[in-house]
Amino acid sequence: MARTLADSDAADGWIRGSIATNTLRPDILGDGSGANVMFGGRTTPLARAIDTIVAGGRMANVSPGAQSLITQDRVARLVAETLRAASPRAPSAAGGAEGGGSPSVQMQLSYTFTPQTIHRAPDGSESSDQPAQQIAGVLNVAFHAEGRNGFELAAQAAITIFADQRGAPDIPQSAFAGAQLSWVANFLNGALTAGPLVSVMAGASRAGQTATGVLQWAPTGQVSVGGQVQYAIPGFGGHVLVGLQAAVGGTAARGADPTLDRAVSSTLTFTF
Repeated sequence: MARTLADSDAADGWIRGSIATNTLRPDILGDGSGANVMFGGRTTPLARAIDTIVAGGRMANVSPGAQSLITQDRVARLVAETLRAASPRAPSAAGGAEGGGSPSVQMQLSYTFTPQTIHRAPDGSESSDQPAQQIAGVLNVAFHAEGRNGFELAAQAAITIFADQRGAPDIPQSAFAGAQLSWVANFLNGALTAGPLVSVMAGASRAGQTATGVLQWAPTGQVSVGGQVQYAIPGFGGHVLVGLQAAVGGTAARGADPTLDRAVSSTLTFTF
């Protein structure tokens, strides 16, 4: 028994030494799937890195008993431990359950393109905006482990620009700040996320005044609900995402009639 334990410790020690020598670590420029790792200073398929260590174990300077324990399964287990320890994630990510743990924080810069936003007035009439672009800065807090499902809360500030009419120049139309609460479901090892969201925003917008019909800046509040899908573009380590977002909501500006709004948008998000 003592010899078996000594052989086991020797095998583990040799494997960990080989992992350290080859500076095994996650590939931060990968697609988030974990299929590739950094091994020996270069991007390498994870399976090949494991095979390389196993092959080296056949010539390891250890006892024959320890050498026989340098198996595919043993190497894979210790490699997984090393990668988990080296992954840049929130403390909660170490847990296996959905949600829970300490929150993780990300800074994001988001660009949104909306081909058309339709506004419905209290009298049933509808109007629409010209194609709009929005730039937003976001501080996102995830209350779930990496790659798991759970809630996210974001504080954001956004500026939207579009033309008053076709052929006119794009100009700033609104500036809002507020919060967004979403439920995120992860697919494809976290590369694809989807879920519902609700946002509450306040700020100012150019609104048509009921009394005069003139467009002017006025204090404005906005509440919306909807859903979004985002996909992490491979090769950027999960830092560049494209997506679609659909939302309906209400907007109320001082001096203007409230409206019920609906829109479908495409998004491009950079995370830091």
